[in-house]
Amino acid sequence: QIGILVKSRESDLSIYILSFYSLDTPDGVCSLKPERGPCSINAPRHYWDKELGDCKEFVYSGCAGNGNNFPDQETCRKYCK
Repeated sequence: QIGILVKSRESDLSIYILSFYSLDTPDGVCSLKPERGPCSINAPRHYWDKELGDCKEFVYSGCAGNGNNFPDQETCRKYCK
């Protein structure tokens, strides 16, 4: 889970709101931007493009990155659509 802390200040009253969302859910994973990663392999992979509403191909380095990284378009669509 990722927590986001938002501070709002009205007069002398400070309000803190902590909201959580999980990157283990399709909404969380499929909202991430694709991450190539720092390694040197050039592997074609697919990620969910939230704005397009479909999967697109990108080049993955073979390490690191994030969960929005699928071996093929079919797997990507099944998980994110």
